[in-house]
Amino acid sequence: MASRTLAAALVAGVIAGALTYGPRRAEAMEADQFTLPPEPLADLGPELDAKIRVHLEAIIDELNGRIDEATARAEAATTRAERRRHSLEAAAWLAQDQVARRVRHRFGHGWPEAWMEVYIRHADFEQDEPTQFALGYHRSTFGFSAVWKPLLVVGVSPTINVHGARMGTDKIGHFFAQGYEYHGRYEQAREAGLGRAAARGVAAARGVRQEATYFGYWVSGTYSNADLAANYAGMRFYRNLTQPVTIAGRTYAPMLVRDDGRWAFNGEARPALLEPFMSDHFNEALNPARYDAPMRWSIRQVLANDEDRREAWRAHYGLTRVEEQMRTHELAVWHGEDYGHSGFEDVLTPADMFFDENELEQERSRFVDAQ
Repeated sequence: MASRTLAAALVAGVIAGALTYGPRRAEAMEADQFTLPPEPLADLGPELDAKIRVHLEAIIDELNGRIDEATARAEAATTRAERRRHSLEAAAWLAQDQVARRVRHRFGHGWPEAWMEVYIRHADFEQDEPTQFALGYHRSTFGFSAVWKPLLVVGVSPTINVHGARMGTDKIGHFFAQGYEYHGRYEQAREAGLGRAAARGVAAARGVRQEATYFGYWVSGTYSNADLAANYAGMRFYRNLTQPVTIAGRTYAPMLVRDDGRWAFNGEARPALLEPFMSDHFNEALNPARYDAPMRWSIRQVLANDEDRREAWRAHYGLTRVEEQMRTHELAVWHGEDYGHSGFEDVLTPADMFFDENELEQERSRFVDAQ
């Protein structure tokens, strides 16, 4: 225990220094989707889409204003060199990353929580149903013993519903903060000549290194597959701001386009801006993490001795153990793309936690009899 506390304290110093030099984000919150909300949660997706659209409109206005100013200076220039300099300035405001950087600044900045996380936690949404499910650390699956709580984990992220996917609010922070970092790595790899799939792999590899060390396992005792999926999906979102993306065989038009030297909304873009990127991959129970030994032991004890959680889970999802296993394995890739999943060693899956060990054999027997 002493060595673990010392390691966490040392890591705190490493993180404080690292944060000075880049748009990174250290985890101070965990998410618990093994504990189900007592009633349905409102879908925040449409309101978040509208919020993002408002900010995109402001970004368009800002960039177009910059373009107009530079163009006016070019037209008023008295020398060829001056005219060329201002024309290049106008063209620079049309660079794709001008949009991505501003989206990240508006939604992904902040520590330990990104701006969009804080907004969701405190916004007055126009919903009749509850918008989030919050519980204290000691009521969560992490709370069996405070002895095992990692030093730098300060609480449990509320669970929310975004376009039908339940997740912790921390996943929205990952989506906008780490998603932009992944996007930058992807663009650098593409400029270096790598293909799309290889460039996505370069971006994901950085997140894997972070999750396995100072922004995941070392800090919270957790290698979160759901965090990595949110990072990866965020990268695809940033790409889709100005470029088409293909997800699960379907191509989505870019949200913004460059039209006659100015930025504009794409009339062919979908109104549900976030929907293609939100999924059960962000759910810490459906896509469970790999925990270190003390955390894993503590969580296992909570789930093994809580019949109410077990029955609530089975009643809500209505799946067999085999079906639970299949779903968990499907979420190990993001629509066929590798986002850095840990594999299943030392992972507490719903199939293992909420079903008797002999149920799998019973299902197999029924399958054989049916043949």
